[in-house]
Amino acid sequence: MSLRREAVRQRIPFGHDPLDDPLNAGWDAVVRHDRTVSPELDPADVALLRRMHALETVSLPSPAFFDDLEKRLVASYRPLLTESTRMPEVIGPSADATRRWPERIGSAPRSHRSFPLQGALAVLAIMMVASLLVIYQSVPKTSEAPPIPAAVIAKPSIQSIARFEFSPLIWDMPDATTWDHMELGLFNVAPATSFTTDVPWYTSVDGPLSLTVLSGTLTVTPAGPALFYPANQSGQPPVEVRDGESVSIGQNETIIYSATDGATGRNPGTVSALTLYGTVGPVDNAVLATVPNDVSFVTFETAEPIASLPNKVATMTLQRLELAPFDTFVFEPDADLRYLPFFDPAQTGELRMVEGAIDGLVPELGAQRIRDPFELRYLTPGPHTIFNPGDKTVDIYFLVVEPLSDGGTPAA
Repeated sequence: MSLRREAVRQRIPFGHDPLDDPLNAGWDAVVRHDRTVSPELDPADVALLRRMHALETVSLPSPAFFDDLEKRLVASYRPLLTESTRMPEVIGPSADATRRWPERIGSAPRSHRSFPLQGALAVLAIMMVASLLVIYQSVPKTSEAPPIPAAVIAKPSIQSIARFEFSPLIWDMPDATTWDHMELGLFNVAPATSFTTDVPWYTSVDGPLSLTVLSGTLTVTPAGPALFYPANQSGQPPVEVRDGESVSIGQNETIIYSATDGATGRNPGTVSALTLYGTVGPVDNAVLATVPNDVSFVTFETAEPIASLPNKVATMTLQRLELAPFDTFVFEPDADLRYLPFFDPAQTGELRMVEGAIDGLVPELGAQRIRDPFELRYLTPGPHTIFNPGDKTVDIYFLVVEPLSDGGTPAA
């Protein structure tokens, strides 16, 4: 729960009654599926209430049940005054002596004095019956489908976007034992504009180069052979693309080609195309590599040098971890894993991490705030739990390089 709630509590004038807590009003609004809640309520509290309500399996009674309960409670109340309660306008000798005045409560017969106790017992009995009915309705009937357990809610996991197998050696690229540089970056391509990767910023790394469209559409024409990875086809072989052949790349789709071959691209749409690029290989630092000006760079991350690969063949895999609000993920990379984490720091202001494996909400107090991707790379041995306490989904990308045996299988 956000610590900012205490500040909201001090600004709102309510008493010591727990029912005056605005969090109760927020819960009522979530249960009623209201589109808006009190602006004084912390958005983090509202998001947590909605996630908790999504796990609720008990259905409420129908509105007719509450109407009937109210009528029965009203009918159980018997007034203590059986006579007319109209008072005389004049009190004195001239008052009507034949008018019958109501009896005082204190002078009522003994049988009337038992009415409050009987009424209380009747209300208590009705409340007990109502409680039993609510419990009875919450139990699934034999003809009803059982409620969906909370365990089926999918937990976040690392998903593969594209896996490039550099086996056998292809496209005249140097073998994997020479790879010493990894890089991931993010840029925008404006609508109806073109760009090229045949510039030193990309060609100074002699290895595979990937372009993944995160939003929008690009048309890419590689100058050499390439591989195209359609979206949502993990485990399927990529589509081979001939040199000079144009490919339309949509959201979450990837094209990989030799960085030294280069390619041209164009945004045919009316909105910017957010593009993630990744590359690995030996880097020529003597080449003056300035940031290209035909695209709008957001940010980039590099790792150099990386541990030498034992074999000439290897794999380059682009992965994504999606963390919804209040999601947690246990991350424990191998000691010899060659990987480069990447995210847009402007979109991950609330990301936290603690040492150890935690299943559930991670307390913000004592957790390390993650401001830069390199903080996910230099970790102490053992598991670490990444937690998103914000109200926006966070995407974390990983570029992973793994050695292959000469037969094309992962090396031990």
